[in-house]
Amino acid sequence: MQPCAMLDVGKLSALTGASFEKATLKPMSPMSDATAATAMCEYAGAGGAMAMLLTREAPYDDATPEALEKARTANGLMEPAEAVPGLGKAAFWRTAPMAKTLQVFYDERRSVVVTLSGPAATLEHASAVARAVAP
Repeated sequence: MQPCAMLDVGKLSALTGASFEKATLKPMSPMSDATAATAMCEYAGAGGAMAMLLTREAPYDDATPEALEKARTANGLMEPAEAVPGLGKAAFWRTAPMAKTLQVFYDERRSVVVTLSGPAATLEHASAVARAVAP
């Protein structure tokens, strides 16, 4: 799952209402028998607009109830994220002063993390991005 190819700057701009101009693919971690493939695309735009799309695909079913709970609480380090119904197997929304993050587990093996910065970023924007790149 190559995130920059899945979501170009034009589509991201249309989904979020921000003006993105540049997408940069960060080094990927390839899938092996024991590790998931991950890739991240960083987006930059006018007025300091920033976004990230992280994709993950595991070689085996690993979205167990325990793994989902760890994701929801950042492995017990944060207050539980808000559950978002209707997006895949599970989805969690977290807001922070600098960015807002939506983590979506589409199924037992595939997930994405959508991070949007700025005061205008909303759960609706992040959900639209997650739906646009859904497998």
